[in-house]
Amino acid sequence: MNNFAIFISSNKNYLPFFNSLLNSLDAHNINVDVFLIHDGIDEKYLSSLNIFDFPINVIPIERSDFNIDPANEHNNNLYMKQTRFKYIREYGTSYKAICMLDADMFVTTPNFMNLFNLVNDTNLMIGCNERFKWTFDKRFTYKDKPLFENSIKAKKFHCSVPIIFDLNKWLDVFDFYNKIAFNTFEEKKNGEIKPAGDIYCWNISVYKNNRQNDLILFPMETMTQVHYTNLFPWSNIKKIGKEWWTVNGDEVFTIHGRVGKKSWYDGHLNNLEKNKEKYSEKYFNQIKNIAINTLRQIQKEWYYLNFSHKLNLYNFLPIDDYWETLK
Repeated sequence: MNNFAIFISSNKNYLPFFNSLLNSLDAHNINVDVFLIHDGIDEKYLSSLNIFDFPINVIPIERSDFNIDPANEHNNNLYMKQTRFKYIREYGTSYKAICMLDADMFVTTPNFMNLFNLVNDTNLMIGCNERFKWTFDKRFTYKDKPLFENSIKAKKFHCSVPIIFDLNKWLDVFDFYNKIAFNTFEEKKNGEIKPAGDIYCWNISVYKNNRQNDLILFPMETMTQVHYTNLFPWSNIKKIGKEWWTVNGDEVFTIHGRVGKKSWYDGHLNNLEKNKEKYSEKYFNQIKNIAINTLRQIQKEWYYLNFSHKLNLYNFLPIDDYWETLK
């Protein structure tokens, strides 16, 4: 058993992304134990995972492991995100440091291993900064009771992946998260009551346990690139040789997104077009060219990982005409 482990939750619909993630770990020599917490992934694929040098532990999600009121049934993506914490709590304490990754991420550098070493034997957690800072107040309820009596501005609001930490030092946060995950709701501004998402439940637990100052948050573009970060010349990422860097000179550790979908590419450019009026025509064209170059580099990397490294995605899925344009 290794000292470190990575936990990933996935279902069969995320196979094109999870496969690139596994290949990226192999390509960058990330030698850790890997746990695949899965719902319905085909046995043919699971039986092929021994191709990798690192051990992969396959943990099927059992719905009987969770006491969920049918009236509170979550959509499948949210269900997958929230169930993983229970299994990570069960298996993660055997390691000196662990990492949580989403299935639609891939690693970009061998230096990702440094993050495990940084948190080893500490109370600290490395995470990814979230640009939006939520306010927690009485709108968030657990079993119909407010979680916060007073309003709290979550200045350390962060993404729930990736996070790298020693689980034994964060059991308070994990246990509270697992307690509230399926019974916490948010009242929207229009009065609608909806289940609180994974990222909100996680940050609520961090703040309820007063652990926010144990966080070390990296810039968003170095780990998740959400909110269309790649669109902007001041935060885009690019590949230089074999390395990925932000325009500000920060090392990129992971890339996040359903890169193999045409909607991923189109969504970025559509968002850019919606904000076209904010820029002069000349400056807008420069921004668009930067964004297209970044998106194409990411697509090319995703294609290489899936079809030119160790575990070929086409062994399990038919040839896709769109994927073939990404070479």
